[in-house]
Amino acid sequence: DYSKIKIAEGKLQLPAEIKMELDDENRAVNFTWEAKIATSQNLAKDNDQINIVAFNVKHNVVDSFSGVAKRSDGNVSVDLLKGWKLDDTHFWVYFSSHSLQMNSESLYCC
Repeated sequence: DYSKIKIAEGKLQLPAEIKMELDDENRAVNFTWEAKIATSQNLAKDNDQINIVAFNVKHNVVDSFSGVAKRSDGNVSVDLLKGWKLDDTHFWVYFSSHSLQMNSESLYCC
């Protein structure tokens, strides 16, 4: 069960409503999230960075995309490696502070 794998842990706040969709035409995966920081006791800033980890079970290869967008951007698109298919790939996302001193918990996307 890939959803039980923890890629990161920490107290940084994850954004609300993180969603993922495939862009077949461009062989990319699009991620969107609520850019507004929720009022809570958890730490979060507009310049926190999203990190995406992709694991392709068919090729047994991991690819990562670190700091590819800021929390305030609300979206990012990453390209799948050549030969990768979405059906064979699992994704996790987490956020890191701009200073890289804090992380959020990781979230399994699919």
